[in-house]
Amino acid sequence: MYDWYLSEFDIYIEYWGYFGKDYMERKEKKIDLYEKGKLKLISIEDIMLEDIYDHLEEKLKEFIPIEQIKQRSKHCPHCGEPLDSRFS
Repeated sequence: MYDWYLSEFDIYIEYWGYFGKDYMERKEKKIDLYEKGKLKLISIEDIMLEDIYDHLEEKLKEFIPIEQIKQRSKHCPHCGEPLDSRFS
């Protein structure tokens, strides 16, 4: 199971927020499955949360022209309504 899936771009996002031997083994297995399936994976680590917008943009650029993302309208994360230019 993944944390997020961007269906329009066929990209999976995993947030690796735990530690420990069992968790790290499971993480390695999941990454292997993504690689074997030739799936697009963006891995998010705790350290990246300090500046998640920049880190996420850099990771997305590996798969998508960033202009394609920035041109998309923004929506309220709670209700889904489009946001106007004040929120760009």
